[in-house]
Amino acid sequence: MQSTSWPYLIAAAQRPAADAVPGQEYEGFIGWVLSLMETIGEVGVGLALLIETVFPPVPSEAVLPGAGFLAYEGRMNVWLAILSATAGAVIGAWLLYFIGAALGRERTRWVVEKMPLVDLEDFDKAERFFARWGGIAVLIGRCVPLVRSLISIPAGIERMGFWKFTAYTTVGSAVWNGIWIGLGFAFGPAIAPVLERWSGLLSDAVLVIIGLLFLWFVVARLRRNYLRRRNGHPGPGSGPGAGPGAGPGSSGGARPSGGPGAAPVTGGPGATPMAGGAHRAHRADRPDHGGRHGA
Repeated sequence: MQSTSWPYLIAAAQRPAADAVPGQEYEGFIGWVLSLMETIGEVGVGLALLIETVFPPVPSEAVLPGAGFLAYEGRMNVWLAILSATAGAVIGAWLLYFIGAALGRERTRWVVEKMPLVDLEDFDKAERFFARWGGIAVLIGRCVPLVRSLISIPAGIERMGFWKFTAYTTVGSAVWNGIWIGLGFAFGPAIAPVLERWSGLLSDAVLVIIGLLFLWFVVARLRRNYLRRRNGHPGPGSGPGAGPGAGPGSSGGARPSGGPGAAPVTGGPGATPMAGGAHRAHRADRPDHGGRHGA
């Protein structure tokens, strides 16, 4: 079975583009996307990955299998698609690397905090991931959605060697892009007849799913950020006194008076002076005790 399938796939990949009508046999959104990708070519795949790296909500997993499928139909070169996608991912990673190196940690955190669809916690997780694993985090992070974008920023902040960063990013991106483009190519024989018959219906379903996922992502992020601002959430890395309920007397007053001398404290703003007064009165009584013992 396997020995007969490979020649078929290779022959299909080498089929001239003239044998296929660009994007006309597929309907709806899927047909439009495939036609657009074919028109732009392999360079368009690289541009899509560049945008995805800088703007994480656009997933590469939605672009790369389409490039593989076009390669199966002979409309795109599979190796050039992988090379272009990897180049786009590396260039996008360079941009974020230099942003982190130029701004530093605090200013980068400030910028990330102001971005409505990027959570500061995501940046902190990427920073901890990089602090623990270093270059391996850059390599593996290229295969993790959202992390593959943010992991470049702490690498720049920590001034990781540029060529070392480039090598890890290139290898990780090439592997990830090769997997997804390869899946689109390998499953081409199964995908083609399905799209020929159901591309219109599948296009509507894809649009609904993409719209719902994007709406959920945006609403969830905006709602979480709104609730944090409204409740005075201290945010990652803030001190313990920054949360709700922290006030002038929350860190002073009754807490420092704990210990052996805390029993006389009755609470309230005047607790500490009362405790001090009682302590002074106790010291003033000591001579009387001594006099009575002497008597």
